[in-house]
Amino acid sequence: MKPHLTCREATRLVLAGEDRKLLLLERMRLRVHLLICKACPNFQRQVGFMHSAMGQWRRYADDDDEGTVPRS
Repeated sequence: MKPHLTCREATRLVLAGEDRKLLLLERMRLRVHLLICKACPNFQRQVGFMHSAMGQWRRYADDDDEGTVPRS
């Protein structure tokens, strides 16, 4: 195993972390990469923002399906 992650590997772990809990070694390697890389922390923040926005949209859509959101 290589001592450090590439940006491509870090990106895969960031995305995998949205679907499952990362293993301890994966989390540690990702954390080290995020400390030394300038681009990957931005990508991680963007993924988090999209995750949050999708959650808000789902709640809005669920409320709309139940008829609790007024239509214009």
